[in-house]
Amino acid sequence: MESPLITVITVSYNAASSIEQTIISVINQTYPSIELVLVDDCGGDKSVDIINDFISSTHKDGLEIKLIHHEHNQGVAAARSHAMQTAKGDYIFCLDSDDMLKPECIDYLVKRMEN
Repeated sequence: MESPLITVITVSYNAASSIEQTIISVINQTYPSIELVLVDDCGGDKSVDIINDFISSTHKDGLEIKLIHHEHNQGVAAARSHAMQTAKGDYIFCLDSDDMLKPECIDYLVKRMEN
């Protein structure tokens, strides 16, 4: 049986100090099928450069990383809503740009939902 696709949505607004660790925590998930959708909500720091570095250098089976750019700051609710419209996942998990997941987090949650 194929694993459901999980979309993890993270909005980035001046998150350069934390976004790297947040992305790494998603990359390190034990769950085999994740789409990470990051939304650039027009902060003024180097967050987008950090995100683009991950997009170009991360190659893991079952993981896709995407970046959505906003034309102007819209706030976290609008940014998440925009990301949800593009999400392909069977389930959506919203992760703040300064949060980190334990490696088994998504796997655990999917098993609970599927049971």
